[in-house]
Order: sequence, then C-alpha cells, then structure tokens
Amino acid sequence: MLRRVALCLLAFPLAACMSTVDGQPAAAPASAAPATTTTTTEPPPEGAYTPGDCLAIEDGIQVVSCDEPHEYEVTLSAGLPAGVPATFPPELDTVVGPTCREELVELTGSQDVEASLVEAAYVWPHEPQWQAGERWYSCLASVDSTNGETTRRTGTLRDSLADGLGDLRQCLVGATTDPGPPVMVSCDQPHRSEAVTPVVKLGELTDPPPTEADIQEVTFGECEDAVSDYLGGERAGVSFGMSYGSPEQWSAGYNTGTCMAISDTPVTGLMGTP
Repeated sequence: MLRRVALCLLAFPLAACMSTVDGQPAAAPASAAPATTTTTTEPPPEGAYTPGDCLAIEDGIQVVSCDEPHEYEVTLSAGLPAGVPATFPPELDTVVGPTCREELVELTGSQDVEASLVEAAYVWPHEPQWQAGERWYSCLASVDSTNGETTRRTGTLRDSLADGLGDLRQCLVGATTDPGPPVMVSCDQPHRSEAVTPVVKLGELTDPPPTEADIQEVTFGECEDAVSDYLGGERAGVSFGMSYGSPEQWSAGYNTGTCMAISDTPVTGLMGTP
C-alpha cells in the first residue's frame, strides 16, 4: 500500500514531517496534515540527516546510535529536484517514492524487499522551514508490525535480507482477497498468508499501469511455481495469490507484485521453507 502517515514532529531538536512509502495493497493515500505549531529551534540544513543515522521518535525526531532503540534508519539525504510546487504540505510520493524504494534494495541487499516487513518512508521540512525556502528530503527504512505500527528495534537493516527474508518475511492475518487494508504480523503469530520470493516485476514505471487481467496473466504461472517450490509441492488447504499496489500507486514506484501462499485456516509458524 502507499500509506501516507503524516507525522509533523517539531523541534527536540530536529524537526520534519514524515510519510511512509510501503508496498502493500490499500486505499489511495490521504493528504498529509499540515503542521499547526511552530518551533524556535534553528531549522536544520538541507539534507539534515546523514545516511546511516538512526532516528527515534521521542518528543520529536532524535538522532541516536543504531545500537539504541529506534524506529527509522536514514538511507539517503538530498535536496528536492527543481519544479516541486511550493504549496505545503508537498505532494512528494511520485517525486521521491521511487528513489526511496530503490534505496531499500541497496540497504537490505535484496531485490525481494517487497516480500518483507521492511518499508520505505521519507521526511521533509516542517512548515516554518518550508516557508523559509528549505527543500530537502531524507529517505528512511523501517520495519512494519501489527496494525501498521512501526517497530522500535535496535541494530541496522544493512544486508538484513541478503541471505533471505528470515524473521522479516511478510505474513498477513487474512487472505489477499479479504476486504480492507491488510494486517501484517510476525509469522510466529496466527496468519493465513505468507510472502514468497522472488518478487515479480510487473512492468517499467514509464509504462501505463497494468490492468488486473494483465497482472494475472504475468503472475499466475510464476506465483503457482514459486508457492509450489516454497511448500515443496502441492498441499491440501493451501492456495496461491498475489499482493500488489493500485494503479494510482504505480507512479510512486509500485511496479512489483508479491506472490503469497494462502492457507484456508490460520497457521502459526511458516508453511514452507525459508
């Protein structure tokens, strides 16, 4: 989903607005809420955060050692490209979304990051800084958990998926066809759907978004084979499906789909081999 969770976090000592950019199917994004208060803290410079920084959300955004509990890890800091409208809050999903998602691949060491609980986010200046002319953004990485909460964790996500999904495999409480947004859980909790690799590329971002029929044509055989390999063959009570973004999310970088093994009844632990 392209889930925009706007957090206007002020001062203490660095300030920014934040939006997540992840890859699970959901409704179209809602607009970020503008900041309603100001701060007397000096505004941070362009690219206020450095790749490798870890950020804890405590009375604002705090830069901490990655060995300390934190929610986010910085993957890129840069100035916004020319031509971004001056209105606040800025609509940056299509501007920085693809870049931030590419940074996840670089950080985690895997093209299959969309099958994991690792997601992308980004921060931009809060309103006083924006009105003062600051135009920067930082890409972030985080780990999702139950009900879309961001997991507080220690350690870096560097090369965390290089040897497979491990404990970061994406599992869903329900099936991909269930109504409403998906609920992700740890795979040792009751769930019906498990992400299976490899992630399937559905087209180039420069292409028009594919229709549902196009996606089924591209992925049916691949997902059937991937799930069968994962399970070690066919298994009664387990089918396969696909998780992918909406057409509106395509331009923000959601041009892949994730094959899912789907159990008729909830299971605890993995259905297949890691």
